[in-house]
Amino acid sequence: MADYPLLTAVNLVYDPQGPALICKTCQYALAVSKSQVTSHLWEKHRICPESRRDITPLIRSLKIPNPTDIRLRPDQSLVHPHLEVYRGYACLTCRFRTINLDTITRHVSSCCPPPRASSVRRRNPDDLYQDVRLQTWVAGASRQYWIVRQALKDDPLRIFSGSAHLDAIHQRERAYIAACDREAMQETGIKELELTSLWMERTQWAHVYEGTRRDLLVRISEVERASSYDRDFPIGQHEGVNLVSPRSDEQKIWQLMAALGRALDRCEETMRCTGHPILCWLKSGSATRFYQKPFGFLGRAATRQRYRRLFQRFLPFIFRAYNMTPAARKSALGIQFTKKQLKELRGVWNDDAWDDVNSELENAHSGDQLFSENSSDWEGEEDEDEEEDEEEDEDAIEDADKIEERSAEDDFIDQADDEDEKVWISDGSEDQCMSNTTTAEVDKLAELVFRLSIFFVTEEFADGQPSSSLLVYYSGVLGCTEDGSTFRRPKDYTPHLSALIYVQRLLLLEIALPHRAYEYVGLPRRSQHGQLERLNEIRLECMVFGCLTPLGEFLSLRAFGRKQARSDTPSFLVRWSDDGSTLFYDDTSISMDDFRKFGHSLVRHAESLCDTLMFDWMPEVDLSRVRDDMSNKRQGYSFIQHPANDLSMAYLTLSTRACTAQGDGLLQGDRWDFKAVSEYLKMTEAYQGYLAGAMLTLGGQAPRATEILSLEWCNGQSTERGVYVHDSFMIYVIRHHKAKRSTNNEFTVVRFLPAKVGKLLYYYLVYIRPFAAMLQRETSRCRVSSSLLFCSPQAPQRPWHSSRLAGILVKSSSGVFEKPINIRLYRQLSISVTEKHVKKLAKPFNRYDDQSASADPNVVFAWQSGHRPRQRGTTYGLDGAFPSQMQPALLNIYEWASVEWHQYLGHQSRSDVSTHQLQPTPGGSKPNENLVV
Repeated sequence: MADYPLLTAVNLVYDPQGPALICKTCQYALAVSKSQVTSHLWEKHRICPESRRDITPLIRSLKIPNPTDIRLRPDQSLVHPHLEVYRGYACLTCRFRTINLDTITRHVSSCCPPPRASSVRRRNPDDLYQDVRLQTWVAGASRQYWIVRQALKDDPLRIFSGSAHLDAIHQRERAYIAACDREAMQETGIKELELTSLWMERTQWAHVYEGTRRDLLVRISEVERASSYDRDFPIGQHEGVNLVSPRSDEQKIWQLMAALGRALDRCEETMRCTGHPILCWLKSGSATRFYQKPFGFLGRAATRQRYRRLFQRFLPFIFRAYNMTPAARKSALGIQFTKKQLKELRGVWNDDAWDDVNSELENAHSGDQLFSENSSDWEGEEDEDEEEDEEEDEDAIEDADKIEERSAEDDFIDQADDEDEKVWISDGSEDQCMSNTTTAEVDKLAELVFRLSIFFVTEEFADGQPSSSLLVYYSGVLGCTEDGSTFRRPKDYTPHLSALIYVQRLLLLEIALPHRAYEYVGLPRRSQHGQLERLNEIRLECMVFGCLTPLGEFLSLRAFGRKQARSDTPSFLVRWSDDGSTLFYDDTSISMDDFRKFGHSLVRHAESLCDTLMFDWMPEVDLSRVRDDMSNKRQGYSFIQHPANDLSMAYLTLSTRACTAQGDGLLQGDRWDFKAVSEYLKMTEAYQGYLAGAMLTLGGQAPRATEILSLEWCNGQSTERGVYVHDSFMIYVIRHHKAKRSTNNEFTVVRFLPAKVGKLLYYYLVYIRPFAAMLQRETSRCRVSSSLLFCSPQAPQRPWHSSRLAGILVKSSSGVFEKPINIRLYRQLSISVTEKHVKKLAKPFNRYDDQSASADPNVVFAWQSGHRPRQRGTTYGLDGAFPSQMQPALLNIYEWASVEWHQYLGHQSRSDVSTHQLQPTPGGSKPNENLVV
C-alpha cells in the first residue's frame, strides 16, 4: 500500500494496485466523486473538519476511479489486508458468487441442466456449489466478489522464506516500483538520432525537461475550483518533502488571475477601437508584408474563454514556483529565476496595491463571494462547444521574500542584469505623482499583472535559447499529458500555441497602442497619429518570425507543428466487420440497422409533437407548388412571404383550432388558459429540439452544432436566410464554415431534407412558430421577433447553446445504441459511414480544366465566348434566380449527395419519387459518375 500521512491520519489507505481508496474501519473502498470521501468521514466516523481539509485535492491528484469501475482481483488471490472477508458460495458451473445461501440454491437450480430422464437419482444442490471465502471492493447491492485464500503456514512460499522475509521482499518491490514511477516522470527517453522524431528534435523537450519532475510542473499549473483558495494547495512529494502552496498564497494567486482577466478585457476594448489596417499589420508575422485579414475576436465565446484560461494558468505556474525554496525549485522543476525575473515577481507580490485587496479578503465570507465573476470560468463540465473547440484551431483556419533568503536566491541565478534591455513600461516610481484621491478608482492589481505579463511576453532569449524564457518553458509544460508522463503530439499541442499567440497579440497591441492610460504603472494612452510607427517598433522586435521572443518562437513552432500534424494518427479510429454491417470504435460497436433506427426515432418523436401542436390538423403540403425567390435579400423575406404562396397569415387557422378545441383549447371563454398556453410553448421548444436533431442527422453528413444552430429562417438586416424551398425539397444552406475567418472566404454547403423532415419543418415555419410567437405577445405582453430558427423566447437574438442540441441527441440515442452519442461523435460516425457505404467511386472532375487530356469537352462553349471556364463560371451568364454561389449545377450536386444519404438511411426523399427523378448532367452521365462532392 502507498503511504500517505494525510490519509493514514483519518484511517484511510490508498491501494495503487486497484487503484482504490479503502476505509480501514469499514473495510471497503470508498466512492471518490465530488465530496463523497469527506462526507463519509464525517457521517460515519465524525472526523473533524481540520483533519478532512486537504483530503479532496489529494484524492483528485491520485485519479482514483469509483469502486464499481475497479477491476475485480483474480480468484484464489491472497486475502486483501484491508477488505472484509465473507463466508460465501461459488457456483461450480459458472462464475456466480454470493454470500446468501438461499440465493445460491435458487441459482444452481436454474443454472445447472436437469438430469436425464433415465436418471433415477436426483442431484443434491449441495454438490453444485462450494463454500468459499470472498472479498469485494464495494458495499451494498452492487457487490461483485472474487475468491480469496489465506496465507497458511504450509504455503510453499512461506516455508521457503518465512513471513517476515517475504514481507520485506514485497516492501522492497513496492519501493522499487514507486521509485521507477518517480524516475519515469524525470526521464525523457532515448535521445539517439534514429529514435528522435522531427517534432521532439524541433521542440527540444527531451533536453529542456531532462531530470525535472514533469508531474510537479503540470501540477503547479493546474487551477481548481474557486473555493480552493480557502485551503492549502498540495503540489506533491519531492525527495521526501511535501510541497504545498499555503492558503494565503493561493488567495493572492486567485486575485492575480482575476486581475489578469480584467486586464485582458481592457486589451479587447483596445482592439475594438483600433482601425482595420493596424489590426492587419498586427496579424502579420512578416517584417514587411501586410496581412490581408485583420486580427480580431475569436468566432466563439467558448474558444475565447479557453484561450484566456490557458494564459491565466501561467500565473499560478510562476508564483507557486516563486514561493518554493530555491533548492526545491531547481531540483524538482528545473527553474532558475534571473535577477530581472525575481525583481518583477517581487514587485507584483509585495506591491502596496495588496493593502486594498487584503481588506476585501478579510471582508469576504466565501470563495463564491470573492470570485463570483471569475470562478465560473474554472468550474463546470466540458460542454459540446468545448468539445468542438478541440477540433478547431482559430488561426489554422490559420509571502514576501525575507531579506536573509536573498543571498540563497542569488546562488541559483544564472543570468546577470542586462542594463541595455529595453523597458516598455516604467515601474511607476517616477510616474506616480497623483494624489490618492486621483488613483482611487484605478485597478492597481490589473495594471500590475498587465506589466508583469508584458515583461514575460517581451523577454528576450538568453544565449538565443527559447527555453530561457519562462513563458516558453511554461508552454512546454502544456505539451505534457495530464499526468506528465509523456509529451503531446503536434495535433494535440498546436491549439495550445494558438491560445498563447492570441493572448500575446492582445497584450502587445495594448502596450503599443493603449486605448486608455495605465496611471498606476505609468503608461500613457496612445496618440491619434503615428500609430503604425509605434506598433512596428514593438512588432519588429517581438512579433515576427525569427525574433528572439516567445511570440516569434510560438509562430514558428506552430507552423512546424501543423505540418507534422498531417502525419499524426487520427483522433477517431473505427473498424468495420467483414460484412460492413457493424462499426467498432473504442470499446463500443454500432450496427448499421441501429444507425438507421436512430434517425427514424427522431422523426417519430417530432411527428408525435407536431400532431399535438397542430391539434390533429395536418393540411396538405405539396412543396412542388411552393414558390421561393432565392435571390431576394429583403429583410424579413422567406418563402412564407412570397405572394404566390399566400402563407403569411396561415397560422391564424391553427389559432382558431387551438383556441376553440373542445377539452384542451387554449381559451377559457374570453380569457387565456395560461397553464395550457405555457404547456404549448414548452412543447414547441421540445419540437424545435427534435426538429434540429432530425435536420442534423438526416440531411447528409452532420454539420457542426454551431453551424446548424446559427441558421436563420428569414433574411436578417445584414444576413441571408438559410432555409429555402427548391425543387420540391426543403433545403438548408450553411455559409458559416470554421475556416472562413482565416481564409476570408465563405464555403457554401447545401443539405436537402427528406420528405418527412421537410414537411415537419414546413409545419413549424408556416404554422407553429408564428402561432407560438402570437401566444407570447398575447400572454406575456412581450414582442418576440427573431430571424433565428433555433432560439428561445427569453433570448431571441441568441442561438441555442450547443449543449441543448447535444442533450436531445444523448437522450434519443440512449434508447438505440449501447452508449449514448453526442454531436461530435455523430459527426465522426456519419463521415465513417459515408466513406464506407454512401460515397460512390467517382472519376475526379475539374469543371475549370480546359487543358488536360481529361478535360470536359463542354469547355468549348466557354472558349466560344472568349473566356476561360473559371471567368465564365463566376462572372458571366449566371442565372439571376439564384445566388451567385448557389447556381443550379452546384445545387444538383448537393441534391444527389443528400438523396444518396436518404436512401442509405431508409428515408424517402420526395413525397412522390416516381414522378420526379434526379436529372442527369450534360453528356448523359449521372452526377455520381463524373463529379466528386
